[in-house]
Amino acid sequence: MFIVLLQYIQPLSAIEVHLEAHRRFLDHHYATGRFLASGPQIPRTGGVILAKAASRKELDDVLTGDPFYREQVASYQIIEFEPTKSAEPDARILSAPSGVLIRFDAITGRVTAALTCANVMQYRATARFVQ
Repeated sequence: MFIVLLQYIQPLSAIEVHLEAHRRFLDHHYATGRFLASGPQIPRTGGVILAKAASRKELDDVLTGDPFYREQVASYQIIEFEPTKSAEPDARILSAPSGVLIRFDAITGRVTAALTCANVMQYRATARFVQ
């Protein structure tokens, strides 16, 4: 497992030019299962990608396809680690800034989303994960 830390090395105006292409790059690798989570750093000085790959070389090869890399608007720091503990075994938990909590249970293949609206009401939906 890898944590990829992107540091912007150009002004945000240069980042914005390539942002849509970068998001398509992310979407492609979410579809392949290589990327598990991503998002901007706060403050917005770069981004973070949680990735899985068979090797560091495989991840390096993937990252050379990132428009931010090709256009030299970001630098990359890669941290490899072996996860031995998690909040819930065999599950992925992501919290989105919009107040959406998404939980994927790898054992049952179920996705659960809990949506919060102004901390007043909570909606829950469950859907079957399709591969």
